Amino acid sequence: NIIDVVRPESLLVPPEASPGYFLDLAGPDEPSHWRSIGFEVEFPHRPRDALIDGVCGWWDAFFNGAGEPAPVLSTSPAAPLTVWAQCRFLLNQPLRAAAKDRLIASIDLKENKGRESYACWLELRNATTKQAARAGPIELSD
Repeated sequence: NIIDVVRPESLLVPPEASPGYFLDLAGPDEPSHWRSIGFEVEFPHRPRDALIDGVCGWWDAFFNGAGEPAPVLSTSPAAPLTVWAQCRFLLNQPLRAAAKDRLIASIDLKENKGRESYACWLELRNATTKQAARAGPIELSD
């Protein structure tokens, strides 16, 4: 993985149309809930066919209860720069995708107690062609 500033126009899907997953950090108090987190996101159709070599990741923090609307700290490529850049998750092999192919990313996060962080595994599947490419394990604290 590469931590770097990503230009929004370099993405196949613009940041505002990119899928996301909401993780409520004020949620469950049970520690076992946080040891392993898995989720899937589905990408919208793209404007063109592409050979995909990686996935760009970022996070947004919503400070609910701190005003209306809730303040947001975003590390999106479309947001003003912060000290946190985006993460490029490089795939183990390029994945071909036609503009209308169905693309699904599965993300698994496993707790790394020693680093007080997570290791990440990502699989990008083209559900239309049944092909897949993977990234990980990636130590998110690196």
